[in-house]
Amino acid sequence: ARELARWSDARELPVADAAALGKSHGHVIGDVHDEPKKTSTRKGKRASGRGTPPRKGTPPRKLGRLESARGGLPTESCADPNRPGGPTGTEPLCRSFRGDPRACQVYTAPGQTCWHKTVGNEYVDPHSAVESTGPVSMRSDPGATVEWTGRFYDCMSGDPEYTRVAEAPYRLPLPSLGAEGGFDRGGAPEKSFAAKRGSAYVYHFLHVPKAGGTYFKSLLHRSETLRNEALGGPDPRWDTAVTNDWTTYPLVDMTEQSYANVMWRYVHRHPPDMFGGGGMRASYDAGYRAVSKGALSMGACDHIDAPCAYLTVLRDPVERYMSHYSYLCLEGSEHMTGWREEWKQKRSGRYAERGCPADPVKFFDQVGGFVQLFAPGANPNTRCAVEAAKRNLGSGCMRYLLLERLDDGLARMRSTLPDFHDIGADPASEFSEKRRNGSDDRLTPAARKRLEKYLGDERMMRTLRELLANEIDVYDWAVENYERQWDGDLLTC
Repeated sequence: ARELARWSDARELPVADAAALGKSHGHVIGDVHDEPKKTSTRKGKRASGRGTPPRKGTPPRKLGRLESARGGLPTESCADPNRPGGPTGTEPLCRSFRGDPRACQVYTAPGQTCWHKTVGNEYVDPHSAVESTGPVSMRSDPGATVEWTGRFYDCMSGDPEYTRVAEAPYRLPLPSLGAEGGFDRGGAPEKSFAAKRGSAYVYHFLHVPKAGGTYFKSLLHRSETLRNEALGGPDPRWDTAVTNDWTTYPLVDMTEQSYANVMWRYVHRHPPDMFGGGGMRASYDAGYRAVSKGALSMGACDHIDAPCAYLTVLRDPVERYMSHYSYLCLEGSEHMTGWREEWKQKRSGRYAERGCPADPVKFFDQVGGFVQLFAPGANPNTRCAVEAAKRNLGSGCMRYLLLERLDDGLARMRSTLPDFHDIGADPASEFSEKRRNGSDDRLTPAARKRLEKYLGDERMMRTLRELLANEIDVYDWAVENYERQWDGDLLTC
């Protein structure tokens, strides 16, 4: 309670003007096949998926290296900056990064997640599990879900309305094994039961758009289907009244469609046989697993009373962006998400063959990135968010695959994660051309010609690399540490 009060006080301190910091961040970062296509919220259009565009006339700036606040930051920037915090309790509570306009907070209280700050606060009272069915899903109330989704993405991207005094990226616990083989939770909350070595009960697949995630999701779907068949059918503890609302079943639906409701169920353990510690332990012991799919799940393990871990697939940022550009602009998918209204009106004529008129650089602010998926709560254009994303990818309860080495990653999953001993091994799962989840085979000749022209334009590609500098930084770190993450057992958060 003291910790929450301390940060509640800190949130009231003066902050830089929100307009100066920029309130427009990447929103088209959800699951491109399963989630809402276009919306509007009280804060304006969400469909465009705007990232924070560079100021006109100012070239993108590469942020400098980390500078710790040795003597502590001014009190108007940090509350008790010299006090340790973070999930482990040992990190400096507040840091300063060169070039970032706000301080970087390393501790986010359990009740300060974006779920709590948006829809969750209305359902914090445990009685809500008795008196209601929780936050609505897309199927039951599309308008309310759309409105919440816009606010949630603003929070994920560090909008000062939600973070106020400092960037507040979520940080995963850092579990580890001691010299004697003992398990150190590394700041993770204590769970009602422990998993076997290299295993978990809940696995959250964090879906990065256009990074092979749709294919990887199909592998997880196949794996869970085979698991259920081997066990004689679906988990009898799972309530069909809940799962019938999921678009991802047999995977847990953590997409925009159902995330708010599913999180509420995990927070309040409702219904207990499905979301409570005792029920989940019975399911785990029986051989069942709960594997989710969605782009919003970072940090969800903190609120689940069962051993929990994360999975994701990463892709070279320039290739990923160009694939997304082809998909949205040249192909016009997702109901022409990111298109201006005047472009949409001409889709049947002028733009039918060539796609939207914007080139990749001009379309950049319509496509979100992935930094905020791994460091929700901070502006993805800051060094604070970049360093938090790297830290989270390196946690012992995270395993990431690289699209460029996907076969290798799947083989490592089969050999090191007993819960996925057969993933990707089924001949029916083999693929080749669709590995990169691209749009080339769906482009018209005119659109394909445009794409080839842009890919061959060295100046344009150089500009894109500058715009994607933060994502490239995170990706390069992931490539460098790819082998190392497989050296030890998967741990749980």
